[in-house]
Amino acid sequence: MRSEGCEGHGKGSGFRLPDEPPNTFPVSSIPWVNFMAFHLHLYDEGTFLRPIFTMGRFDRSRGAVLLPLTAQLHHAVCDGYHAGVLFRELQARADSCADWLDG
Repeated sequence: MRSEGCEGHGKGSGFRLPDEPPNTFPVSSIPWVNFMAFHLHLYDEGTFLRPIFTMGRFDRSRGAVLLPLTAQLHHAVCDGYHAGVLFRELQARADSCADWLDG
């Protein structure tokens, strides 16, 4: 988690910090909202190719914990097949979280 040095960024605009490593991607949470879809409209020259993940409020239903998660993926770097592979892998890891979470 990146928390150091955030004081000066509260009124900034844009996505990138000046010293941000190139192998990062945005992850955000809207914990008070449960959603079926979420989309950010980025107005750039089409050069923002990193994935953007957004999570919403979790809910318990029929003995399961449900967490809405969207991924905004630029088609130049990720097609539908690979998006499906990503979400199947994330679901498999969530299904087996007792195996890799401490506590």
